[in-house]
Amino acid sequence: MSRNVTVQTNIPKSFTPSVDRPFEPIGVRDLSAPAFDRNNQRLTDQQVKELVTNPQPPANPNERLNTLSAADNRQNQAEFESEKIYNLSLAQLAARTTNTVHDVLDDLVNFNPQDGVRGMLQIFIQSDRLMYVGIIVVVFTLLMLLFKSRDD
Repeated sequence: MSRNVTVQTNIPKSFTPSVDRPFEPIGVRDLSAPAFDRNNQRLTDQQVKELVTNPQPPANPNERLNTLSAADNRQNQAEFESEKIYNLSLAQLAARTTNTVHDVLDDLVNFNPQDGVRGMLQIFIQSDRLMYVGIIVVVFTLLMLLFKSRDD
């Protein structure tokens, strides 16, 4: 003894169920056959043959890079090249070296002894500090040689 009950849903005509909204309650969806078939179309045998003979190219992992125009690429390359240490002026090199000295001293003041030797090394080699620490070592070495040679 079952009754044929028709349920009237108040779903707008513009609503189409899709995979984008999978967590909506089932009662909200209008799972009529035409809507279901429209959203989940099956490939015909001819379409399958076409895909087998002419497969679609794989997605380009560098698509974002390719969207930049040639001018933007040249500008980005110029900025990248100007940031390299051998393209810096002496004033920029001196400013960055002094900033690195201040950053290293600041990190040494805040050093946690529980970090050990690895933590101490990390202070000197993090980011681009290693190059500037090398410059500082070379300058101090030259100064030491200069003062040592004057004592003789």
